Amino acid sequence: MRTLLVMVLIGQTPIGPLEAFRANRADIRADVEFVQETGKVDPGSLKGRIDLAAERGFMPNPMWKVAGRWECDGAIEHFVYGNPPDTAQLWTAQKQGQQAGGLTSERPMVEVLFDGETAAWHTLDSEDGRLNVATTRQVPKVGHGPFHWAGLAPFPDYLLKDFAGVKPDVVTIDRDGRPLEVEVYKNDKPERLYQAEVHYDPSVGYLPRFTRLLGVHQDDSGNSLAVVKELHLLDARACSAGGFVPTEWVHASYQVQNFKNKNPSYDAGMSLEPSSSVAISHYRITDFKDRTDAPVLDHLDSVTSISARGQIIDLSGRPKSLTLDQVKALVGSKLLSLSEPILPKIDAEELHDHKHAGEHVGWPYFVAIAGFFAAGTWVIFRRGCGRIA
Repeated sequence: MRTLLVMVLIGQTPIGPLEAFRANRADIRADVEFVQETGKVDPGSLKGRIDLAAERGFMPNPMWKVAGRWECDGAIEHFVYGNPPDTAQLWTAQKQGQQAGGLTSERPMVEVLFDGETAAWHTLDSEDGRLNVATTRQVPKVGHGPFHWAGLAPFPDYLLKDFAGVKPDVVTIDRDGRPLEVEVYKNDKPERLYQAEVHYDPSVGYLPRFTRLLGVHQDDSGNSLAVVKELHLLDARACSAGGFVPTEWVHASYQVQNFKNKNPSYDAGMSLEPSSSVAISHYRITDFKDRTDAPVLDHLDSVTSISARGQIIDLSGRPKSLTLDQVKALVGSKLLSLSEPILPKIDAEELHDHKHAGEHVGWPYFVAIAGFFAAGTWVIFRRGCGRIA
């Protein structure tokens, strides 16, 4: 709220939903712990309400559980995440032959410090003892957190390249009694439909209440097949600094066969009927605290060196903590611009029957936003009259 007011006062008007979202994010000063459970749900039990999947037949796989911590000071994010001890024991048992079957999705604990362009990360208790540092124009897949849905880079940065220069259609939709400001981006080609939707909720700092990425192409039988990825925000909370933080959300991935015949007049936000099981990741914030200082790397007990651009830099003194500025100073000119993601993809979508769903579509995750929509003073008025989810 503070940041949004400053933007209006210095004359940056009109302020659109994306600018309002970013202003809210700049006001976040939070330290949270979270749990992510991933599994499947039968579409018949959902009755059109994917947002309620966690309550309607959701079957989380204990092997895919991830837990961790996320901190943010409005600019820098700090993550520590991976399989919690009970899940790690399941993977240990499987590797020892005590449990047959399963898929390779072990998530060792990782620590990351990230400012949107530069990331420093390492695997906790790694034998090589290296802290990896890189900078990339291709925003990396850096972890789990309130804006890193399904393990991708933070909303909306990862999608800018796919919708760069695309002017969205802007509509207002009432969803579950909430007036939402919706932007729809289309990047269609003759052989496929490709669009993204973001439904912003002014009552919670313009956090996306719902997002959908929709790719429709022709399957091997000549019928239209839709691959759908959605985010459903269930709850949010404001920190003392004023920024709203998502505290519970569901990510869903599914397919719709014969999409065009079933939905001849598709419109943004329409309820879709999945043709098979829905892959669900359910995220919950389990502890929420305000913070005042900048995030730091603080799990460095096993770190003895820094790796940047293929060079190894001795980390003498074995510091107990490092800020990102300190890391950059230690690395200097050895920072590397990468064209590939600098961290492994950690979402579980490839772990179920949707793992090949996007190979004909080739699209990343949620929507990138551009342009302006409403006068800044009107935005502030809307937020002032809003309500917490």
